[in-house]
Amino acid sequence: ANLLGASSVDTLLGRPRREFIDPKYHDEAARRWEALQQGKPLPVWEVGTRRLDGTVFPSVVRTETVDIDGDLYVITVVEDVSEETTARQALLESEEKYRSLIEFSPQGVLLTEKGIITQINSAGLRLYGADRGSEIIGRDWISFVDPSFHDLILRRRDVMQSGSHVEPLEILMLHVDGSTFWAVSQAMPVEVS
Repeated sequence: ANLLGASSVDTLLGRPRREFIDPKYHDEAARRWEALQQGKPLPVWEVGTRRLDGTVFPSVVRTETVDIDGDLYVITVVEDVSEETTARQALLESEEKYRSLIEFSPQGVLLTEKGIITQINSAGLRLYGADRGSEIIGRDWISFVDPSFHDLILRRRDVMQSGSHVEPLEILMLHVDGSTFWAVSQAMPVEVS
């Protein structure tokens, strides 16, 4: 009753479930009801649920049927997922800002996972002398480091995997064509959930 904005359970008794579904989902609700009557299991449904005052909140609906002496009863569990939806939206917006920050940075920025490059910005492509991300993405970053620095880079990688930060380091690096250049490498661990 509280979830649907009713002052008591009695206020809700006898009312059709459809009344509490955002109208834009009514066609899907009808299809689900038909499937339910045919004895088909229903997947969990993310749907807008409507309160008595007309406001709509995001919800997850689980529906099961129970046969009692030949009569079909439907058990519907509605869960308000407003907080989860808000958190998911905030995360998406944060990721988009983060992506924009990386892409438009004037410095070469790349992301690695266990040393493998997963993302690189335009400035990074130019830095390594690459025309396309496919020349860089999927390779171990250490393959762009002169072999004389490999031991040092592997030690730094171990430090970062423990969650610690490392100081910037001037190292000899390799373009995609194998030619060398000096660069300052700044690396930091980033936790992605």
